[in-house]
Amino acid sequence: MIELFTPEQVREHITGLRQWVGQSKAKVEKNQALEHSMSENSCQLCAVEKLSFEPLPIYCTPCGARIKRNAMFYTVGTGDTRHYFCISCYNDSRGDIINVDGTNVLKARFEKKKNNEETEEWWVQCDRCEAWQHQICALFNGRRNDGGQANYTCPNCYMEEVERGEWMPLPQSAVLGAKDLPKTETILSDHIESRLFGKLKQERLECARFYGKTYDEVLGAEALVVRVVSSVDKKLEVKQRFLEIFQEENYPVEFGYKSKVVLLFQKIEGVEVCLFGMYVQEFGAECLQPNHRRVYLSYLDSVKYFRPEIKAVTGEALRTSLVEDALTQSNFENNSSKARDSLSKLPFYLLMP
Repeated sequence: MIELFTPEQVREHITGLRQWVGQSKAKVEKNQALEHSMSENSCQLCAVEKLSFEPLPIYCTPCGARIKRNAMFYTVGTGDTRHYFCISCYNDSRGDIINVDGTNVLKARFEKKKNNEETEEWWVQCDRCEAWQHQICALFNGRRNDGGQANYTCPNCYMEEVERGEWMPLPQSAVLGAKDLPKTETILSDHIESRLFGKLKQERLECARFYGKTYDEVLGAEALVVRVVSSVDKKLEVKQRFLEIFQEENYPVEFGYKSKVVLLFQKIEGVEVCLFGMYVQEFGAECLQPNHRRVYLSYLDSVKYFRPEIKAVTGEALRTSLVEDALTQSNFENNSSKARDSLSKLPFYLLMP
């Protein structure tokens, strides 16, 4: 993506990397110290040697409970057929065989592990200066490097080539952005965006009046895009073990629901960042209890990257102020009180219709 940037935008991007936004105070201080003692083993963009991420969460196949970090567990299989067992479920299985989704598997095949693995960010080397950088820092798409044959020019060399007139930045239209994503549910996407922009404008006006400034003198959140990227009908199959526990209550074997995915993007330093992803399971009036007219939500967020980092008139962070408005103004008459209560923990941009 660097090919879309001007030299000024590249410098802004590198400066942003060395602010280490979202990291703990201790990590920021450590990185600042490393910045002044960079070596050939350091990323020449963010100045950090090892950039690691926590792995995806794993869940016990029989009971569905999340296996906590640093907890022991058992696993068997590979890829899509990989199964995990928490210590409790593994110990509850007597004998030498465990039934895994209808298949008997020898206990001897299970591997005992500790949930403490981390994923280290991959590196890429510049073909010009031979410096190494993290792929994520360089905005390099590793999928383009299948076989390791893709040409790569680092941001520093790219800036020099542009300033010497040897290269021209590509137009922004050369790459599709968040606005180009199809609206799976146009009305819902437009509704959420409209409420979001309306609240942001209102908050900006109130800040201007409070501080005696003009509207343009107050920082505002910009370049936001909301898209409902998926809306499909699905069925939730109840696990056999659960049915056996509640067999006397004639518990349903499956529940039909509508699955939706809502994404929020913001363009930060020339890059469109997905700040928030919400997964919705909507169980309608035709659904049997206990899911009758229920809405379940789960989400992933990176709100710490939201710009600008300013406070609302109330003194709270801007996103906190908008959470309260979303909860008090949104219409939940078709949702349960349980769903409404769960929303109190969600970020400000969950503006449901």
